Amino acid sequence: MTIFSAAGFLMEYTTGMDSIFIIAISAAIAFVLDAVLYLFVLIPLSQAEESLVYTDESLRGRVGKVIIPIPDDGFGEVLIESVSGRIAKSAQSFKGGPIEEGQEVLIIEVNENVLQVVRHEGL
Repeated sequence: MTIFSAAGFLMEYTTGMDSIFIIAISAAIAFVLDAVLYLFVLIPLSQAEESLVYTDESLRGRVGKVIIPIPDDGFGEVLIESVSGRIAKSAQSFKGGPIEEGQEVLIIEVNENVLQVVRHEGL
């Protein structure tokens, strides 16, 4: 409707054509631009698979790398890499032992925005 109205207004203002002819041209312009928008923008967006949003539940079971060492009863930081970027989150040892910097960890659960992790033995 917006494209139809804008095209009609511009042609009415700038040309001396008959109003019926302007309506037909405006409708054709609106149809073509709407079809292009639908085919090249809306359909690809609806078929997008990857979302940039993550939830705490989606982090469980993922593997990350310790960037700030995790002491026995304290907090450190873990970096999680994904297709949409990197996420750095506070972490605590699930079993209570220290975890060194550079160690890969498995995320067991997330409590109050803090990851509970254990050492991960990669293949």
